[in-house]
Amino acid sequence: GHIISTTSGCSRSAAKELQRFLLYTIVQKQDQSKEAFLIGYGGGGTVAALVSTRMKGFPVKLITVSGILDTRVYTTYHGQDYYSDSLNPANENYLLSGIPQIHYVGGQDKDFPEAFTKDFVNKLPNPLSVQVKRLPSATHDNWLEKNFSIQDK
Repeated sequence: GHIISTTSGCSRSAAKELQRFLLYTIVQKQDQSKEAFLIGYGGGGTVAALVSTRMKGFPVKLITVSGILDTRVYTTYHGQDYYSDSLNPANENYLLSGIPQIHYVGGQDKDFPEAFTKDFVNKLPNPLSVQVKRLPSATHDNWLEKNFSIQDK
């Protein structure tokens, strides 16, 4: 399959550009039967989730690592201003329900605690296939130090 990963924050233009790139890559290879894996870490999880909902007609799987899946919860938790015109995966939960997902969470993540991911997943109406996988000793920033690897099993 095709793999696109991102660790950037999310704006409408960033989501649109990533979507355009992914569509171009898949169409150029004329390989629309293969699944595209959208992988995002932190704010990149926000981008990957948003782009995955815009990939109509293409098989997509969403994988996040300490992904920020609800920007309103994230900004409130960190005492930041929430911009209502920002894109937020939590506002697209009906679209996300039809996309297979794996969300890796750190048991020691204080930046986006695992409870936030679980709350996001619990709000998905009739999710197709969603898993939350926990690495107990992981913080938001030490995934590589923990010899973490994404395994699709």
